[in-house]
Amino acid sequence: MPVTDIVFRSQPEEFEGAITEISGAIPHDLTGTLLRNGPGLQTLGADALCFYDGLGMVSAISFRQGRAYLRSRHVKTPVYRASVAKGAMTSRGVFTNLPRRLANVFNVKLANPAQHDVFAWGGHIFATGDSAHYRLDGRSLETIGHERYGAADGHTLGLMPRIDPRAKRLVLYTMKPRPMSGDELTFVELDEEMRRVHVSAPVAMRYSPSLVHDLGLSEHYYVVVEPPLKASLGSLVFGAKFPWACFEPQADASALAYLVPRAGGDACKVALPSWVRAGFHFVNAFDDGETVTLDMLVYASDIDFISSRPDALNQRERTGAAKDTKSVVMRFRIHTGTGAVTEQKLSDWGEQPDIPIAHNGMPYRFGYMREPMHEGAPPKLEGEILWWHGVKKIDFSTGAADRYGAGEGRFVGAPAFAPRTGVAHGEHNEDDGYVLVWVVDARTERAEVLILDARSIAAGPVATLTLPTYVPPPGHVAFSDGVDCFP
Repeated sequence: MPVTDIVFRSQPEEFEGAITEISGAIPHDLTGTLLRNGPGLQTLGADALCFYDGLGMVSAISFRQGRAYLRSRHVKTPVYRASVAKGAMTSRGVFTNLPRRLANVFNVKLANPAQHDVFAWGGHIFATGDSAHYRLDGRSLETIGHERYGAADGHTLGLMPRIDPRAKRLVLYTMKPRPMSGDELTFVELDEEMRRVHVSAPVAMRYSPSLVHDLGLSEHYYVVVEPPLKASLGSLVFGAKFPWACFEPQADASALAYLVPRAGGDACKVALPSWVRAGFHFVNAFDDGETVTLDMLVYASDIDFISSRPDALNQRERTGAAKDTKSVVMRFRIHTGTGAVTEQKLSDWGEQPDIPIAHNGMPYRFGYMREPMHEGAPPKLEGEILWWHGVKKIDFSTGAADRYGAGEGRFVGAPAFAPRTGVAHGEHNEDDGYVLVWVVDARTERAEVLILDARSIAAGPVATLTLPTYVPPPGHVAFSDGVDCFP
């Protein structure tokens, strides 16, 4: 198998069982569950899918007293059931057109494979997608049903909710389409019983559809960023391109940051520096007087996602060569009164960051993320995160980085921070815990999970778990001490 094909390999089988092939020892003070969401099925009969259109599979690895147990379940969405029954694609995806060109004409209702993010809340697990999230049983991972948090049908949902550790609330946004003007965004806060305890006033966005992706959260503000990308409705409706490729960069526009007061009041809309063309993921946000600090991963060029599609799919649609893009870890300080923005580059490269959940929305020091580095040949494309081989820890107070490279042909997923059991985290022991990293090894065609000591990433794994079944790389991961999948 060619090295890169492993990333696009499907896993049609579900699994549950103990993980017994372990190099090193699982720390006894690691207790909780690593959650992974991403593609399970990436081919449907003869139809190949983009990695980000693969049908969702949630995996959970629970740790307790030096043991580990794995469960993997497909998210039983309508598109999953229909596609498996037919043995072929049944819906157009964000990054994948249906094989027959005419089937895409006037077909603007896109599939929701629920394979983007994953989180645990109120004893359940949730897999996210634009049109609905799916609630899973917190132990068995069986799909219970779709969840819309009270949003009206036709409204999209934020793909990446945040947990506010102080208020003990789940925070997300919903988006009302307004094709003749900008979409309307509303923030929702839910308690652990899934009750809506706060709903913001709607905020008018610039575009429709508006490609807001992540959500930042400080003590006093919600934060989102809207990139300068506007849909070419003609291209979308007539199916000439896969839907993402129908969004055209607006050369005369900047990315906009929206800071919305949680207590109510007018949103502060601020143009980020003109060189910022895209930014999907935030590290964190926090308040400092009248300034909100926003740490995020940004790109100075557009992202085409062509390298996240198998070669056969790109050849069929004649997409051309993928563009190389570079991510940068940036800190923006935004004055909520004047709208003034200062910028500070913290690091080259980085994606899919994580921090200790106890520091969400508060001042913090450390973040963990993927990067391209490894000790062999360069990755297929440095700007396409499917092919990255390293993980790093950044000290946001100094910009210093601590790195671990998994090696050539070993593709790392997003890292998740797991606090050491029984430790109350504060300013002086924020990194007292572990970093869990999903790795797919193209040479062995197996999946692993590495346990790194968060205080010294470069020292390498304290334990490597080789999974008893293959699970593809994750879209996103999370760590939770609120669910347990042991039998």
